[in-house]
Amino acid sequence: MAYKEYRRRMERQQWYIKRECTGSADELAKKIGISRRTLFYYLEILRDEGSDIKFNRIRNTFYYVE
Repeated sequence: MAYKEYRRRMERQQWYIKRECTGSADELAKKIGISRRTLFYYLEILRDEGSDIKFNRIRNTFYYVE
């Protein structure tokens, strides 16, 4: 995969997380166009970079902890 495509997917993922409208992991992966496993890999990359990302089961969305 080209770096440009990787960055586009990461930016889309971050956009959904910032707006807290991701849905479940399967739904977010489908919105971005990646597999569920790749989604968790991308989330791990963001966490390694210092982002605190959690999942709210009641609202069914990932979100950044401020």
